[in-house]
Amino acid sequence: MGKHIPCYQLGWMFQLAQKKLDKRITQILESVAYEKFGDKTNEKEQKFILHVIKEEKQPIFVNNNTTFPKIAYDDDINTTFVKACLENKKLFNYEKKRIEKIKNKLSRYRADKAFEELENEDDNF
Repeated sequence: MGKHIPCYQLGWMFQLAQKKLDKRITQILESVAYEKFGDKTNEKEQKFILHVIKEEKQPIFVNNNTTFPKIAYDDDINTTFVKACLENKKLFNYEKKRIEKIKNKLSRYRADKAFEELENEDDNF
């Protein structure tokens, strides 16, 4: 009558679903960063932006905000299905904050590079 979901399957399924969400958020952030900064940056700055995107503690956000509204077990194929979700508002706010952080870090990166160039010019005199 009631469907039985083996507990041993759920833990790793939750982790896999969260990893997929994490990867998708990274792809979205890379796309948004490219749209915002792509034509205004050189290759070194683009690498810096990708580094900043990956260094954040995004998995913590995903783990803390993921819900699993649908968990189903199919007896016929002996498989458990898990649907993982993030609330749109939370995701939008998170991405907005991340893009703002990227913008600030890119500004600091550019300022540091400009000062390095000035110091190098001073050393040549």
